[in-house]
Amino acid sequence: MDSSTIKIERSDKFNEIAFELSNLISSLPTSSEQNNKLILLMIEQIEQAEKDAFEQGMLLGIKLKEVSLV
Repeated sequence: MDSSTIKIERSDKFNEIAFELSNLISSLPTSSEQNNKLILLMIEQIEQAEKDAFEQGMLLGIKLKEVSLV
């Protein structure tokens, strides 16, 4: 991993919820295609939330830095 890469660490709580969600999804009366689509959409949503949170954190850091320079 180079210095420009950020590795997202999953918490134990995140993994617990993912396990519960997996069990619930597997119990739903859905086809394999529907199940796969649901999982893909959930992954996309999580990845987008991570990107949004990172961007918001960076913007906040930039704003705080600008304020401290004034």
